[in-house]
Amino acid sequence: IDHMENSYVRGTPFAEIVGNVSVIVLDEADRCLDMGFRKDMEYILGMRGHFQELAVQRGQRESAAERSSQTLLFSATIPKDLRSIMASHMRPDYL
Repeated sequence: IDHMENSYVRGTPFAEIVGNVSVIVLDEADRCLDMGFRKDMEYILGMRGHFQELAVQRGQRESAAERSSQTLLFSATIPKDLRSIMASHMRPDYL
């Protein structure tokens, strides 16, 4: 998160670079929640959506309905908090 908020790569904010990725993978998502990283997970997933929408508005990317992106959350268990994150940041048919 510190890099996303404070770092630049060749003049481009790191958050914008991360925000434009088409695939995000969060491994051990249930353990991340156990360790208190829910806000961080939400921030990272939300940042991608924010920058993708900006790219659509600027005409740099196709509409949200046409673009392809993928969010992968790997977890040994699927607790209620993780289901909530999945519902907010993944397609309805994610399971």
